[in-house]
Amino acid sequence: MKNLIASILLFIAVSCQSDYKKLEIGEQIPKVEMKDLDGKNFELSDWKGKPIKLHFWTITCLPCLAYFMEHERTLGKSNRDTIQLNICLDAESHKIQQYLEKYELATPNLFYLDSAEIERIVTLFNIGAFPHENKVGVDGKLE
Repeated sequence: MKNLIASILLFIAVSCQSDYKKLEIGEQIPKVEMKDLDGKNFELSDWKGKPIKLHFWTITCLPCLAYFMEHERTLGKSNRDTIQLNICLDAESHKIQQYLEKYELATPNLFYLDSAEIERIVTLFNIGAFPHENKVGVDGKLE
């Protein structure tokens, strides 16, 4: 009986795993599509050849708000070395806009994902908590 229960629990655990693959350090970043708050489409490859810092966040994350308030002056500013992209994992742009207005944040380089992409990105970049950051090298590989 114990073996049967253990087998059922293992089956449930495996069944609940995502079909998406986690990126490992040194692997090439696949196609990642995102939008700015005006609805314009972008891809990570638009910044090909430049190092990128990906900053993932959500509007329900209090540490994310603290991060934005503390770093607002430098957030998203691109220097010749690194481009910072602030990617919100909330799919509704109007809610993101309301959040920015409520807290009087002027966050540059802000993007969001379609709801269908969120699970894939969370798995791909191994996001377990927010805020979360990853770096992409000039070669387009995860650092």
